[in-house]
Amino acid sequence: MENKSNEVKRKFGLDIARFLAIFLVIMVHSMLHDGFYHTSIEGGKMFFLLFLRNTGFLCVPLFLLLTGYLNTNAGITKKYYSKIKKLVLAYLLISIIVIIFKYFYFNNHDIVGMIIGITNYSTIDYAWYFEMYVGLFLLIPFLNILYKNISSKKEKQWLIITMLLVTSVGDILSSLKIEEYRIAIMPNYWNIVFPITYYFIGAYLNEYKIKINKYINFIALVFVLFIQTFMMFYYCHGYTFVDKISIGYNNLFTIIESTLLFLLVYNIDNTVKIISPLISKISKVSFNMYLLSIIFDFVVYREVTKHFTGINSLFIVPLISVPIVFSLSFISAIFVDFLVRLLTKKNNIANMN
Repeated sequence: MENKSNEVKRKFGLDIARFLAIFLVIMVHSMLHDGFYHTSIEGGKMFFLLFLRNTGFLCVPLFLLLTGYLNTNAGITKKYYSKIKKLVLAYLLISIIVIIFKYFYFNNHDIVGMIIGITNYSTIDYAWYFEMYVGLFLLIPFLNILYKNISSKKEKQWLIITMLLVTSVGDILSSLKIEEYRIAIMPNYWNIVFPITYYFIGAYLNEYKIKINKYINFIALVFVLFIQTFMMFYYCHGYTFVDKISIGYNNLFTIIESTLLFLLVYNIDNTVKIISPLISKISKVSFNMYLLSIIFDFVVYREVTKHFTGINSLFIVPLISVPIVFSLSFISAIFVDFLVRLLTKKNNIANMN
């Protein structure tokens, strides 16, 4: 009975993590459309918005930590590789939906170009995530072989430290300048493999079930976010965000913050039975929501931003738009999920015959 209870807790906590990840995706994408990145970084309001931006930027890292946490036992098997089928089918269906949308909404009649864009992940504006995930998916069984053949906890910690050094530390240092010179002590050539860093952290958390006091965990998360925001605010003050700094998902602050956020929620107990089915359903279609949200971002922000201007619009526009985009993405994601299950079911029946 105790084991069953722990399993329920574990699964619900992971659903919460995935729910937060997709919500933060839609929240941080609002800043691509509401003018945040074209506004000078100065004043208390922009400090708060920068804090929200850094919080929202934990979205993809949460998804990657979940991938590492949930796939530590994946091996080189037909059963494992067959799992990619539903994601690919969802990607293709959503690509068709986006092509139809762009054809009528933007009068983009370059059908051939958009079809070709499916193959290079440019048709869906947020499809870089799918492109990245496919590569990680193919590597996972081999990453597991590497991880499981490291015998001790200490050596696995050194693996993670090494990954942080080659994917994160160099990027932080190269973002700093002395006059016109960039600081480059650690190499930042390997920044692009940051998904593997998150994967190993997720695998480590699964194996050793790290626990931190919730209050200390929350305070630490807010504190690190504040320090990061303060440093960025100071460095960017008087400039737009994109003029002065470029911080990606491999940033050491982001890795620490997303790990703390994951630890805060991943073992939450299912105490509110009413909302758990909804959280679970959103969690299951979060990939579809991610890709589909671009359609509603285009439409909703285009309409809402017409009615608000100035610094206050950076608060008002997301408050109106994010819930609408989230809800419409969820509804359409359920529809795509239904089509995927219908098509895969028919395919399975056909194979049986």
